[in-house]
Amino acid sequence: MFLAVAAVSLFLLEQPQIVSALIQYLTCRKLDDPRTFIQGNENVICGTDQYNLVKRFLVYPAMIFFCLLPLALLGFLYAKKKQDKLNSEWTRCTLGVLYNGLKKEVYYWGILGNYSKIILIMITKAFIVNAPQLLAPILIAWLYAYKALLTRKRPYLSRQLFMAENFMVNAYLVTIFCASFMIGTKTEGF
Repeated sequence: MFLAVAAVSLFLLEQPQIVSALIQYLTCRKLDDPRTFIQGNENVICGTDQYNLVKRFLVYPAMIFFCLLPLALLGFLYAKKKQDKLNSEWTRCTLGVLYNGLKKEVYYWGILGNYSKIILIMITKAFIVNAPQLLAPILIAWLYAYKALLTRKRPYLSRQLFMAENFMVNAYLVTIFCASFMIGTKTEGF
């Protein structure tokens, strides 16, 4: 049972970073060379047979696994909730990291938080290269939607946890506003 608890905890802690690393292997960019290289590791050339093989048989399956496994966990938690067994010792010990500290009706909030991080990573990776001018408005809209849902659901049993997450979202918003303003004034020549 200890291994199951450790595996779920480690998976949830590292899932957004793993997805981010996998996305880097799918993102190619040009340097001062006619060839393209993967983002973050200029030693790997995109488009080669070896790269395409690794991408097809390792990166894509890993992306599917790391993006769909939480849905399986969510389905399992939903089934346990329907059976009224979220408080059973086995469920609380193995998957409690997903919902401890949350109100019973919003047991899914831990998985929602992880998916929110993954979506933010994907938005950033997609728009930073293709349309950087759209990145700030899209991130701001996403964070405001998350903040509205957070305020509406108030998922935490502890008021301090709710306030901490609310402050965190506000800090993200201020950071994006400031970065957008600084980039905007830099490009205008100030």
